[in-house]
Amino acid sequence: MDIFLRSNTQALRGIAALGILLFHVLLGLRLSPLVNMLGGLFVAVFLVLSGFGLEESYRQRGLGGFWPKRLEKVVLPTVFFVCAYNYLFSFLPLGWDTSAGAVMHKCLDELLYVRPLFWFIFFILKCYAVYWVGTRFLGERWRWLLFAACALLCLGTKSPSGHLEAEQSLSFLAGVVLSREKERLRALSERKMLCLSVLLLLVGGLFFVLKQLPPLHALKGSVGYHFLLCPFRLTTGLAAIPLLMLLRPGRSGLLQTAGKYSLEIYIAHIPFIGLMKDGRGTLLFLACSLLSLCILLAYRRFAERRLGVAEVLFVGINAVFVAKYSSRLSVVLAPFATLAAVGFYYALLRVVEAKGRGLIIQNSKTKNQCAESGNSSVRDGEADGRQCREARCGRAAARPYREVIALFCIVALAGMLAMQLAIDPYSLQVDRWSALHFPIQNLLHGIYPYGATTHLGGNASPFPVWQVLHIPFFLLGNVGLSFFVAAGLFLWSSRKVLGPERAAAIGLLLVSSVGVWYEAAVRSDLITNMLLVASLACLCLPRLSPGWARRHGWQLAVAVGLLACTRVIVLLPLGLLFFPHLLKMGLRRAFLLTALAVAVFVLTFVPFALWDWQQFFHFHNNPWALQTRQGNPSDFLLFLPLALYLALNWRGIAKRYYRNSTVMLTVFVVVTFVHNMYRLENWDLFSSTFDITYLSTALPFCLLSIGEETGGCVTKH
Repeated sequence: MDIFLRSNTQALRGIAALGILLFHVLLGLRLSPLVNMLGGLFVAVFLVLSGFGLEESYRQRGLGGFWPKRLEKVVLPTVFFVCAYNYLFSFLPLGWDTSAGAVMHKCLDELLYVRPLFWFIFFILKCYAVYWVGTRFLGERWRWLLFAACALLCLGTKSPSGHLEAEQSLSFLAGVVLSREKERLRALSERKMLCLSVLLLLVGGLFFVLKQLPPLHALKGSVGYHFLLCPFRLTTGLAAIPLLMLLRPGRSGLLQTAGKYSLEIYIAHIPFIGLMKDGRGTLLFLACSLLSLCILLAYRRFAERRLGVAEVLFVGINAVFVAKYSSRLSVVLAPFATLAAVGFYYALLRVVEAKGRGLIIQNSKTKNQCAESGNSSVRDGEADGRQCREARCGRAAARPYREVIALFCIVALAGMLAMQLAIDPYSLQVDRWSALHFPIQNLLHGIYPYGATTHLGGNASPFPVWQVLHIPFFLLGNVGLSFFVAAGLFLWSSRKVLGPERAAAIGLLLVSSVGVWYEAAVRSDLITNMLLVASLACLCLPRLSPGWARRHGWQLAVAVGLLACTRVIVLLPLGLLFFPHLLKMGLRRAFLLTALAVAVFVLTFVPFALWDWQQFFHFHNNPWALQTRQGNPSDFLLFLPLALYLALNWRGIAKRYYRNSTVMLTVFVVVTFVHNMYRLENWDLFSSTFDITYLSTALPFCLLSIGEETGGCVTKH
């Protein structure tokens, strides 16, 4: 009986997951208080096995891919289900508050660990973090000291899950120790192993009796009581493992499957425990749990390992747009419309990926075959020059696909233009177009531009360079036309750098995005700004190297200063792009280039400051009235280290740069929204307080990241 075989440990995890489910069913039925022991026992078994498995993986493969695997297996399924559960099940007749604000509040309380249902997920992630820090940065002796110190610290925890974490504080560490002592334990006979289990049960029973004594039981809820619960949970959990092995669980296909999806089984049923008030409630609990498990398994089957960060954010951003505006038509149908949007964009991404990979592989094979046949044809004198040139470039196979996509993109862009022109801009409740239109109108008539207001009476304070760039479109009568020029530049730069197949995929996704259609319809210049910056970054990346950056440092500093004078948020992707190269130039040169960029930025405002000094600095419509109100100073404690990490992480790989820019822009918006929700006590993401269109700033970089990956190839510049 080898406990440590992978098939056996996986089956034991399955028993633990099903045991926790059974415990919660019995708990909901309010049977004997002795039932409460079962839950902690199975949680302890699961944590011991988790610590054991992690140490085994480290000893065999090291820490490579540690956090990506945790992100894929633990974090993303949990975040996905928290959002899906709160959004979908809130519309079932379960007696929950179904208002948008309440749903958002529940999601945030869960994800920010304020009042978590899934305490176990947060606890095990903390165990992973301590393990990674100790193993990655400390030696063998010191890492064990860190593990022990953190476990003891957890005994006195005052977290939202208090005693639940404290009583399991040593279980994960015990699993790590179990891995280190594996060979010694393997040498024990089955009889000695069972005797050891009985001894552990006796120790656990002793602590169980102690905690029942009135003087000690009076400590319940205090830190001192944790020192009775923790040994009880640990010893019974360790004893249960050999005893459960007597059932030969490794032979059961059901338990193997349950072990594979143990985390999903846990997540799926937890939110519905409160339903079990009677027989009908128990049946409803089981039905909802089963439905939730199916949703999670569908996620694992169709999304896991198939959607990267950029793909997830592309689907998510567009789903948010669909959720907001479909809810205004029908609150009941909004979840189904959102699910349909998620399914559509997932399918579209899969088609784009498969088609793009097929064309690139086909073109590559055609090119190689042509080179071989071309050589023989030259010898035989039978080459067809035109066909060979087409085959060598791989154009013949890809041309129909590209032409169809190009035609579709042209038709879609024409549809956007027709929609934009058909909508009366003064009827829009979005004033980004008029925040440009009226200042430019003032400027061309010799009136101080920052005295203008929008058609909704709001502030209008566009930066100088952005105003100048939009003068031609103002003269054409529609500043929203800049979107189509920026989209054209974006697609042209994608084709020039990434090739026609990847550009076709990017174009298809661009014109299929609900967020992009919305931005075009309301004549918003926000997406235009980011398309412009993404295009310039795309053109710059193939040339960008330490030597090239040093030679063109002064020109780049001027360009950054001018681009910063379009919209402050563009400094996020630009900073990620140039900061690694700035570090390699030396302190003096880096300081001079930064100072030049700042000087160019400031100089663009000088004419307006000289025009009307008083209004420029003191009027509520000054150039910084709108852009500086986004974000909170305290949030930069998070933004700055994250930006530094993302800037240093992409390491010259274009796909990583686009992905990191997407992440930075999304995090900036999401953290700002969440902070304001708690500050204003307004949990309704779809209220007028929160402009979800800021999420669309990430879309251009998101599309370039997907385009770089299309065909299964990563380009390093």
